[in-house]
Amino acid sequence: YTGHIKCVEAFVKLGLNRNVTILDLAAGTGLLGTEVGKHGYENVDGLDASLGMLGQARKQATYRDYIVAMVDGLGSIPINDETYDVVMSSNGFAPGQIYPTAIPEILRVMRPGGYLLWTMREGYQQRSQKFALLDAEIKDLENTGSAELVVGPVIFDNFVLEHPGKFYMLRKTPRHHLAYAQEDQPADLHSPNHPHME
Repeated sequence: YTGHIKCVEAFVKLGLNRNVTILDLAAGTGLLGTEVGKHGYENVDGLDASLGMLGQARKQATYRDYIVAMVDGLGSIPINDETYDVVMSSNGFAPGQIYPTAIPEILRVMRPGGYLLWTMREGYQQRSQKFALLDAEIKDLENTGSAELVVGPVIFDNFVLEHPGKFYMLRKTPRHHLAYAQEDQPADLHSPNHPHME
């Protein structure tokens, strides 16, 4: 099983400061948290729907904080807005676990400019209507200026045994983005004698 290693490799390439705050979604027994810790990142919290799994991770002191929650609609993650710089999930996106419709809720707990990286099994789009809509949902987020797709979908071999996997990296739009530039301009630019070029 290589999903967590793929996620962490891509994350390390970003070259982010060691103090960034990270959330491991569907943390399970802590494979991803352990892997990211090897690279010197220690501000990592683990979230999982299973108390038993998190208990295993806690025995190894993998995470700073342990959060039991089902990730779904807005408000389902018991965390304040803009808490994390990075959210990673290896195998969390799956039918019966985290659906693509949860992405706006995940973005809510991320700081502007933060990264969401995940690996999942290839092929869910054939079996699940919600997963069939994943790429369209990402397009919507890009169109509304909420996030941009930095990498993906990248298909890779041997995600779980011989099954291929898929990797995605989204970036939450930084605050000072061109889409919002107009709000930062002096009011007189909006007067009728300065028509905007559309």
